Amino acid sequence: MEIPRTLVCIRPPERARPQKHPGSLTWGITRFALVGILCLVASGRNSFGLQGGTAHPLAKQDALRNIPLARLEPAAQEKVLGVLNETTFYRRLPTCVFRCDPELYLFLVRHPDVIVALWRLMGVTKIEMEELAPGRFSFADGEGTRGTAEYLYSSHDVQLIYTDAIYDWPLFNRNVRSRGVILLKSGYVLETDGNYYVTARLDVFLNTDRTAWEALTKTLHPLVGRIADANFANTAQFVAMLHQTARENPEVAGRLAERLRGIRPEVRQEFAHHIAKISEKTLTSEDQPTSIVAERGTPGTRK
Repeated sequence: MEIPRTLVCIRPPERARPQKHPGSLTWGITRFALVGILCLVASGRNSFGLQGGTAHPLAKQDALRNIPLARLEPAAQEKVLGVLNETTFYRRLPTCVFRCDPELYLFLVRHPDVIVALWRLMGVTKIEMEELAPGRFSFADGEGTRGTAEYLYSSHDVQLIYTDAIYDWPLFNRNVRSRGVILLKSGYVLETDGNYYVTARLDVFLNTDRTAWEALTKTLHPLVGRIADANFANTAQFVAMLHQTARENPEVAGRLAERLRGIRPEVRQEFAHHIAKISEKTLTSEDQPTSIVAERGTPGTRK
C-alpha cells in the first residue's frame, strides 16, 4: 500500500484548543486525563495524518478486545479490571499515520520523561516527571494534578499503561481521584521510498468520581473530547519538529540531549544514540529495515 507523502490533518475548532487558557478548568481536565502517560507519536514534515476521535460503543468494544489482559500478572489484571468495570469516561483519540524511525518512536513512547524534560528545557511547561523504576513514572503538573503512570505491558505494537492521579478541583473544593487504563496500538510499514511509516491509535478509559465528572461534562460537553484530541495532535507536532531537527540539524538535537535534566544518564545516552542514528541514516541514505525488540520483560512487566 502506497502511503501519500502529504496527509490531511483534521483539527478540532479553534475554540476547543487549550493553549489560550493553560490554567483553565478545561485544560486541567485534559491534563487530568492524559498527563499521566503522555504517549507520544512523531511525524516527518508534511507526512502527518489525523482523524477525529470518537467515543462510539463499537470503538470501545474493539479497544476492550485488544487489551492483553491474559498476558498480565494477577495484580496488574486487578488494576485494569478495576477501571474497565467502572469506566466513567472512554475515548479513542485520533488515529495518526506518520513518518518516523520505529526505534525513536518506541523510545519516546516508553520514556515520556524525556519529552517532559525537553519541554522544561524550553521553558514551556511546569510539568515534572520522574522515572521511579523502569516503566513507572510519577508526575505533577504544577496546577493541581499529581500521580503515577505504570507500563503494565509493553511490546513493539502494544503499550498498556495504568495511571493513578489526583486533581485538586477548585470547583468542588476537594481532591478528586482518577484511575486510567490507556491502550496504544502501533503498526509499522517500510515503504518503497525507504522511510518507515507508523500508525498509532490511542484508547483512554477513566474511572473517576462520578458526581464530579458528570458536573464537569454537563458544563463542558462536548469540549472535553475535542480538547483531548487537540492536545494529542499538538504533542505529536512537537515531536515532529524534534524528529525533523534530528534529520536536518543533528548538532542542535544532540545538544538538546546533552542538556536534559532529571533523566537517568543511560536514558539520556540512549536518546542521543537515536538522534545520532537518524542523522547517520539521513547522511548515508541507508535507511534499511531494522529489527525491533518484540517485548521488554515478561508479560505484565517492563524492564
